[in-house]
Amino acid sequence: MKIKGLVEMTKTDITTKLQNIKGSAGKKQNIFALLAILIPLWLIGLSGFLFAYPSFRIIDGHRQWVGDIDGLLMTLILSIVVATIWIFCISTNRIEATIAKGKEFLGCIKSKPSKLFKHALILASIPIIAFIVNFIIHDAAITTNFFLSRVVFFTTTGGCIYLFVLFHKSPDKLFLTLSLLIGFMYVFMHPSWFYAWDQPIHYSWAIESSFVRYVSVSEAEIGNVYGGGRIGLTGRFPFEYANVALYSYRVGTSSITMINYEMLRDVINDELFILMSDEDVEVLLYAAPPLFNRLAHIPAGIMIFIGRSLTLPANITLLLGLLGKHLAYTLIVYFAIKRLITGKHIMAVIAMFPTVFVLSTTIGYDYWLIALVMLGTAYFIRELQEPDKKVEAKNLIIMITSLTLAMGPKAVYFPLMLILYFIKKDKFRTRNGYIAYMASVSFAVLFVVGTFMIPFIATGGGGEGGDPRGGAYVEMGSQTMFILQNPLTYTNTLLYWTRRYLGLHTIRFSSTFFAHMGPRSYASYYFIPWLLLFFVTITDRSDNDTLSSTIKNKIFMTIFSFATLALTATSMYILFTRVGAGYISGMQPRYIIPILFPFAAIVGGFKINNNINKSAYTCIVFGIMCFMLLNSAWEVFVLSHI
Repeated sequence: MKIKGLVEMTKTDITTKLQNIKGSAGKKQNIFALLAILIPLWLIGLSGFLFAYPSFRIIDGHRQWVGDIDGLLMTLILSIVVATIWIFCISTNRIEATIAKGKEFLGCIKSKPSKLFKHALILASIPIIAFIVNFIIHDAAITTNFFLSRVVFFTTTGGCIYLFVLFHKSPDKLFLTLSLLIGFMYVFMHPSWFYAWDQPIHYSWAIESSFVRYVSVSEAEIGNVYGGGRIGLTGRFPFEYANVALYSYRVGTSSITMINYEMLRDVINDELFILMSDEDVEVLLYAAPPLFNRLAHIPAGIMIFIGRSLTLPANITLLLGLLGKHLAYTLIVYFAIKRLITGKHIMAVIAMFPTVFVLSTTIGYDYWLIALVMLGTAYFIRELQEPDKKVEAKNLIIMITSLTLAMGPKAVYFPLMLILYFIKKDKFRTRNGYIAYMASVSFAVLFVVGTFMIPFIATGGGGEGGDPRGGAYVEMGSQTMFILQNPLTYTNTLLYWTRRYLGLHTIRFSSTFFAHMGPRSYASYYFIPWLLLFFVTITDRSDNDTLSSTIKNKIFMTIFSFATLALTATSMYILFTRVGAGYISGMQPRYIIPILFPFAAIVGGFKINNNINKSAYTCIVFGIMCFMLLNSAWEVFVLSHI
């Protein structure tokens, strides 16, 4: 009956989409749109097949073409994904709409060429002016990093001003363009070492995500992981000229994070590698995390695959991976902001915290959790604010899928998924459709819970040991038993810790903190993003919020938020804290960021009429956050080059 209800609910949508596909498939413009994407992708795959990782094997001295079949498989997979997205866009008439906008843009250029010339002149003048001004006010050599960083900074600042002029009436487009521009600057100014949290580990997982069958890792990439956190010197040259060694292992069976660099040298020198029949060298190490836990690294993996296929230097390939992550983050948040009726500025403020930009422009997975929770919550709030409109199957799929995939890196945030149960029955066309939806939500929640609870139970409460960074007295199994045997004692510890966690310490280290950048890790004005968030939480409202911010929803959202915080803290208590301790170690302030938007959007909603001019309101909010991002980059990145 549940399956039948789901079919009945979506039958009309599917029929309409199939008709759209049938009517559009014969149009040449759609075929050309697909080929315009696929042809460059195929050329990249061909380059990977012919040129990727040309090197000399230390053992036998023969040339190895690592790209071969694995690169073609990756190209095939990406082609299938692109084609699937293309069919979806056709079915929703997005291709036609995009082409129509393109034709309109070209028509505007043809009718008013002077307008295009004016914009081109402005864009070209921004970096030129930045170069001249910087040359006048600073006497550093043009070739120094300090001079180049200042030019990039001033160019980005000028570009931001230009974007405010263009998109001050559209919060979603303003966020999209500002995030891409400033994010590119953050990636470009990335220092020559991994400065964010646990980057060497995540970097190895991103590399594994760039392969399909066998992972071939160069000495330069291993040096990035085990070079004291610094990007190795060999990473500054293409692999062929660096004359680096390669080794490989099967995807999902190993991880280079477990390799001791000196031990690898000894193994190479002693020729203890096992030469396989297909001329791959397989090194079996410790098991890598499951794919569900590494989904956040796929955007970086795709860009690393492209960089490797084009035989770019290892450090440039790494920066491409960072850019891929930030591009994914920006697009997800953009579509989330676009979906909202109110609360666009609330989401934008949180998404533009400088610390969040650190997370989205370095190797890690927090950005994935933050962005997808925003997307799923945005779709959920939109459904609450349109009670008379029947829910579409497409929106339900996006809502459930977003929140499910968001939990891949950190499944303990699953209480945030429980908001999905509050979609009312009268939003569905049929009773069976509602039952099918509730069953889908329940399955998604159980799946996410199972990803960490089943291994936890199977090992008897986590087994022995824990995160080695927690110290020698961390024992997961013993800590679990302590909690079960002393529930009141642990509850008191948790509540005491919560009061301290939700204080000045968290506020400071979750807004403008740049992790391991030394004395310059703490950018100024950390309180401004929080004050602005409080302001927009109250003012970015309309009558629609009375439908989503009901007393019932506020109470349950508060419960879900606290439960998420408590579960996250408990996981750190088990993994990272001495057995029986009266404190909780490892619970970093950034862990609160994924909870902020659902909590602020629902719990902070009151019936307030905002009479401020919308364009002025957008410019004020985005202007402050743009200043915070630029000022933080100036203090942390630019001045660090002195």
